[in-house]
Amino acid sequence: MTTASDAEQLYARLRELVKAGQGAGLAVAGIHSGGAWVATRLAADLGLGECGVINELFDYDRPSVVELAVLADRQETGNRQPPFAPTYAGATLSLPPESVPALSASGEGANTKFAFTIEARGA
Repeated sequence: MTTASDAEQLYARLRELVKAGQGAGLAVAGIHSGGAWVATRLAADLGLGECGVINELFDYDRPSVVELAVLADRQETGNRQPPFAPTYAGATLSLPPESVPALSASGEGANTKFAFTIEARGA
């Protein structure tokens, strides 16, 4: 099992990757399965704009680039759902197909702390 400190280490790595690659006008968006927590913390840590969902990005005009940042990429297990592939990843996880990482969070904004557990798919 991945511990809370491991999730925090992944977040620190992801934050530095995004910070190094960020361009002007960067905004972050998250999805409900943990991405919203990561987007909120990235926005707070890096002083970025934040959008609730990816579709809202198009309300402000078509973006020139959409990049995906994830704490853990499941590329090796074939669990990725094309056409999305991360530009930035804290780490790549190797999990059996019946397992999924579950992210939990406590705190708010820049004070949010993350923890991973590995759960059975559909649990």
